[in-house]
Amino acid sequence: MVLAGFFDINNNGLDVADIGTICGVIGAIVISTRWIVRHLVKQIHDIVVEEVNRATYLISPKANGGLSLPDVARETYKNTLITQAIADHLGIDLKEK
Repeated sequence: MVLAGFFDINNNGLDVADIGTICGVIGAIVISTRWIVRHLVKQIHDIVVEEVNRATYLISPKANGGLSLPDVARETYKNTLITQAIADHLGIDLKEK
């Protein structure tokens, strides 16, 4: 009832002009909401990308051949497996005592 009174300016009942006004107001609300959400999402995306780039930059790009610490750990593990396979083939016990 309140909305009908708000949109029915001439107090002559809801007619085509009033329906047009209602559609215009709803359209304006939808368009402005979509615009706000789109820009907020873009700003949030930019902030997240900046934080991720800042948190994952290479501290010493020349160290470790430009590899990150997980890469170095992975390569070290592979080298450990290769060394263990060679030792097993040669009959050498590498287990720590």
